[in-house]
Amino acid sequence: MAERSYAAGTTVDTTRSRNEIERTLERFGATGFMFGRDDDEQVFIVAFRREKRAYRFVLPMVDPEVFRYNKPRYSYEQHGRERAKTTIAKMVDDETKRRWRSLANFVKATLDATDTGIIDFDTAMMPHLVLPDGRTMGQAITPQVDAALAGKIPNISLALPPGTVQPER
Repeated sequence: MAERSYAAGTTVDTTRSRNEIERTLERFGATGFMFGRDDDEQVFIVAFRREKRAYRFVLPMVDPEVFRYNKPRYSYEQHGRERAKTTIAKMVDDETKRRWRSLANFVKATLDATDTGIIDFDTAMMPHLVLPDGRTMGQAITPQVDAALAGKIPNISLALPPGTVQPER
């Protein structure tokens, strides 16, 4: 977890963030919303439909164990003192709020970029597109991309559109 995470210290509760996500998605043509949680997988799920396609965001739950101990005061200590359960619960709640705010911001920024013409909706949401087997496009394609790039660093000129004149070196 980063020291200065986006939305750290937010007081916006998770319900408000979820409602904001739903309103934002609805404004951009989404239908058939679903918010859920999977305690076995330790994730929250946001799913929606748009133009006969289903999309899913997966938001990892906060592991309370991360907050169990204070930072050690001395280098020879494995961990610091154990925190009170109420303190841990508050820290988990705060981090959960922060994650929902971050997701709300991601959704708003992504959809604003599509509305502005920076990127089209299908391209922006492709990693979250749900395939017929239940995986997202991101889950399906990432291992193939990793295998294709194994040990290779792509030439930056490959990022240029086809037919672009290559700059001289």
